[in-house]
Order: sequence, then structure tokens, then C-alpha cells
Amino acid sequence: AKGQGLVNNIKSKLNRAMTKLGEELYDRDVHFILEILQNADDNSYGPGVVAKVDFMLLRDRVVIRNNELGFRKEDIASICDVGKSTKINSGL
Repeated sequence: AKGQGLVNNIKSKLNRAMTKLGEELYDRDVHFILEILQNADDNSYGPGVVAKVDFMLLRDRVVIRNNELGFRKEDIASICDVGKSTKINSGL
């Protein structure tokens, strides 16, 4: 019974992952920038803090920084799954 529950959980995650991938494949090279900005907009900030995102273009990499409060336990669990967003009324 416990093993079957684990199998069903994995099947459910895989099904949501495949659905998301099928619906949201990127059709533009710059889509990742829009995603980063959307993520910054969704983040949590301290009282009175204005959201800020910095893009630093270096010779061998791009560094992206944001002044959010940081991840909560719920956020970590959410990004480890598909279709289990912590966003309120996200529909995701």
C-alpha cells in the first residue's frame, strides 16, 4: 500500500511535468529573461522594499541578483515538484 502510494505520487508528478512542458515550451530565445523578471515579481520582499533585479554580463557568464527575502520551506517544496506552486491564485 505504501509502495503503491509512492508510485502514484511519482506518476502524478511526471504527468504534471509532461503537461507543463507540452504547454509551455519556449518559442523565443529571450523568454528566460521574461521568466526571471516574472519570478522576481512573484518573490517576497520586506516592508517598504522595492523589488530590484540586476543582470551582470561578464565575459564567461551572466550573474542575476534579486533583493528578495529568500526561500521558505514551502518554496523549496514547490520548486521540487511540478504544478504545485506556492503562488496565491496562480492557477499553476
